[in-house]
Amino acid sequence: MEKTEVKIKRTIIEGKSALFHFGIKIAFAKIRCIWDDESLRSVQYKNKLLLGYLKKNYKSILKKYSSLSEVEQPDTIKNMEPIWVFWWQGREKMPEIIRLCQMSKEKAAGTHPVILLSSENVKDYVDFPDYIWNQFDLGKIRIQHLSDMIRVHLLYKYGGLWLDASIFCSKELPEFIFNTPIYSLKGKPDFRYISNNRWTTFVIAGQKENILCKFLNEFFEEYCKKGKPFIDYFMFDCAIALAYENIAAVRGEIDQIAMNEGDCYWLNTALTELEGKELICQMKKESSVFYKIAWNRPWKPEQYRALKHYLSSQFKEEQ
Repeated sequence: MEKTEVKIKRTIIEGKSALFHFGIKIAFAKIRCIWDDESLRSVQYKNKLLLGYLKKNYKSILKKYSSLSEVEQPDTIKNMEPIWVFWWQGREKMPEIIRLCQMSKEKAAGTHPVILLSSENVKDYVDFPDYIWNQFDLGKIRIQHLSDMIRVHLLYKYGGLWLDASIFCSKELPEFIFNTPIYSLKGKPDFRYISNNRWTTFVIAGQKENILCKFLNEFFEEYCKKGKPFIDYFMFDCAIALAYENIAAVRGEIDQIAMNEGDCYWLNTALTELEGKELICQMKKESSVFYKIAWNRPWKPEQYRALKHYLSSQFKEEQ
């Protein structure tokens, strides 16, 4: 639970912003979540209002896509679809753990090129309207939300697989990921999240010009024209949920995603319980290809050493 003084500060900042930009109902829902410690009831109520707001204000875009079926996919060079990674400061300024995660991606990629985006080269691949870059430069768009928009733009324009920088790949990537219109990690239903675990945004793939990313790209560009802050930290999930509920073709593609094998959060838990060879041995028994590492959490020194040792050991074994 958050301390009372933190809740008061959040209430003032987040409540004021929501009231000014989105109205009293959404402001109240956000404040309720803060003081109810993100209870299931308060989160579901907030999510219902968020989706209602987005549906009402972007109904013209939804109408445009609601009757579309998935278009025939353009030809791509098989086994060469890119893997996209983003670290604003570039490889040289990656923390050691993120650098090791990057190495794991490059080892797991097979014939797929791994393209690392940074402040130096992102505009070589992403052609956002100037007003988006201007809002980012002014601090109106957070780096996390810019990253959300970058990934859907890339997947629509080029196709491929997006992996957050903090994703560690434990095995060579299976080719079926690149051969379906949309791929993500699907887990057991969990109504605490607007995604209900039907997808994740830190591992998401799509074929070039797929309908979901086409919608999301257009939706984000239209949203940013108004200069408002993102309606929620998890607005990316809100936008996918909006598409899922209102565009039949998107719903069909997300529903066909198979359940993820293994637990993509297992490694974080294992690091608090296992060390050295025991950790590596157990890892080989796990079936997940992707692990989301909470790299910036307040690790104890021994936990940090275990994480670094595990990743380094894996690379040494593969060489």
